[in-house]
Amino acid sequence: MTSPTPARGWAWVEHLLEGGTTAWAEFDAAPVAPRHQFFPGAAQLELARRVNVEGAAPGVVRRILATGAPARGRQEFLVSGVAEERGYGPVPVDPADVPAAELVRVGVGVLAEQLAERVPAPVRGPRVRFLDRFRGSGVLTLPLTPVDGLLHDAWVARARSGPVLPWQRWAVRLAQRDAVPQALRFTERGEHWLRTGIRRRVELSGAEGHPRWPPTRPTSCAGFNPCSAASSTVIRGSGCRPRCSHRGSTDRSGRVGWCCRWRPVSGPSHWRSGWPQTSAGLVTLSGRPRGAGGDRHRRSGPTAAGRRTRGDGAGAGQRMGAKVSRNRVILHVGTPKTGTSYLQDVLYNNRSMLRASGINYPAERFDAQFLAALDLMRLPWGGLEQEAVGAWDRLAEQARAWSGTTIISHEILANASRPQVQRALESIGHPDTEVHVVLSVRDLVRQIPAEWQENIKHRRTVRFRRFIRDLQDPAREGKIASWFWSVQEVPEILDRWAADLPPEQVHLVTVPPSGSDSSLLWGRFARAFGLTGVDLDLHVERVNPSMGVPETALVRRINKRVNATVEPEHYRPLVRELLAHQTLSKRRESPRLALPPKVWEWARDLSQQWVDDIRSRGVDVVGDLDDLLAVGEAPDFVDPDRPKPRQINQAALDTIEALLQEGVRLRETEDELREQVRELDEALRRSYLRPTYRVRERTVRRLEESGAGKGLMGAYRRLRGR
Repeated sequence: MTSPTPARGWAWVEHLLEGGTTAWAEFDAAPVAPRHQFFPGAAQLELARRVNVEGAAPGVVRRILATGAPARGRQEFLVSGVAEERGYGPVPVDPADVPAAELVRVGVGVLAEQLAERVPAPVRGPRVRFLDRFRGSGVLTLPLTPVDGLLHDAWVARARSGPVLPWQRWAVRLAQRDAVPQALRFTERGEHWLRTGIRRRVELSGAEGHPRWPPTRPTSCAGFNPCSAASSTVIRGSGCRPRCSHRGSTDRSGRVGWCCRWRPVSGPSHWRSGWPQTSAGLVTLSGRPRGAGGDRHRRSGPTAAGRRTRGDGAGAGQRMGAKVSRNRVILHVGTPKTGTSYLQDVLYNNRSMLRASGINYPAERFDAQFLAALDLMRLPWGGLEQEAVGAWDRLAEQARAWSGTTIISHEILANASRPQVQRALESIGHPDTEVHVVLSVRDLVRQIPAEWQENIKHRRTVRFRRFIRDLQDPAREGKIASWFWSVQEVPEILDRWAADLPPEQVHLVTVPPSGSDSSLLWGRFARAFGLTGVDLDLHVERVNPSMGVPETALVRRINKRVNATVEPEHYRPLVRELLAHQTLSKRRESPRLALPPKVWEWARDLSQQWVDDIRSRGVDVVGDLDDLLAVGEAPDFVDPDRPKPRQINQAALDTIEALLQEGVRLRETEDELREQVRELDEALRRSYLRPTYRVRERTVRRLEESGAGKGLMGAYRRLRGR
């Protein structure tokens, strides 16, 4: 067998593209010339070989080799014998030794690409007033079925619509919180509809045909109790009790409004927007007729906003000249914790001024480019990846259409794999478009503690020494190590993003040492992006301050206590923003995070290797490469895994005070809202008591009892634009 060479590796790629199944270790053929700048990863190659063994359809292998693995994990599995020996980056492996889980990640990426190509554009229906969707006969039917079945259907619905915890963890979390999802609290919903006056009767049923309730007098539950056998514990908020509990509500005519009767449901349940939507035993809204147009239209719009992301060398901007030229894209690809959030906020807030100067920062919302980065890399991020579908293609289209310079910036782009980098460059017009890559970097001695603290602020509970041990492991297994090195290892990031660009179009911005003038970093950014002659407002409201040792240790302990009970949408405003950013970061007298002496020396030596590699590349450096080297002796190390109890207690008292103040503010807001609701409720009730309202109500009810009347009501609503 011939010795492995890059040319022999390309011969194996040709072999796989032709349907071959020979393993890399057994492959022996004449070498061929490279087909592309990027050699496929070991995971892609091994998956392609196994797909060929199973008889792949034409084109599948080519798609696999061009697809990067989505989500977090190792982005690069270099092939042993093909990749050049380097003093950095992951260790090359035999494709046959790639873990099966990594092959699955690549396969999921292929499926995600195919699904994204088939997602239809959203269609917005005609405007329909909210209350008009529910007006009519005034009957609302809610399903009743054993609690375990309802919970299963709710979990399936969440899994279909986005990311969700595994079934067992999800169910255990509900039991710990002693509650059920809001969509399953049927008694609360029934009371709400009756209280608003929009519904005249609410029916609870679990049988085919939706029998109308209540009968002339309350009916027993026939001994059926979904809380007995279906669930090991009675869950508050579900509306169920150990025995049948009939509640009633009367309408203005004195008739009983609704009654509960627990009966099992036969047949499957399918959910949409938290409500069952099938023919048997499920929710039906008896409102105005659907008419010839079919189903009612739902409004679609943006959901939760993603997180917001933060100026010596020539830089891309100075190479542009005084007048920006046509078709130039500046790609700022990281790294995290280098002032990126501040930079992006300044660019977003000054979009109009930038466009007047011929520079486009395409972002219709502050996190638009973050969503585009998620879409490019198929990264899950708290549900935002659903909003991100198609975001990169839209961003690239704006970049191609702009006659001037376009800036694209987000730090997580440092995580992009080679296939994803290839897709990004081609989508913005490379090589016809002049592309500049900007990489902002900071010394590793400061980056390691900063990244650990950022992990803690994102709900992780890993100890500092375990975090360091994972980073020093050459295998780089696990989410923490794989993510850290994919976004922080500067030479490896340059290999992925700058391999197809000349050195003069690659710009490295160094973060000044601690204690430097705060305006120095912005000056470097301004020179790199060509913003020195543009009058920009540099004030931003959002910052990402750091915490000290006891404060970070306290947040880690809080995470261990609340991760199972506090949902992510509540964790961020309460723990990350209120406690970490607004309260604990203000304690400046606490000891700062640092590395242990031996780890400090290891990080300094690794940084020296990186600096030597960067100098050999000849890229444009905006700043000073010596900024990446730790100088002097290692600072005093205070172990965050064993903080002093007194410091923890002081930080905890500040935390309690902040939470109490927030509780007071929320109670005052709640009182104001209650008063507003009471006033609105009184106004609504007064409108119902008017004789004209009752006449209109009777008229509408009679019209809807006949086909001609339904047609007249439909024409009337269309004329009113409802």
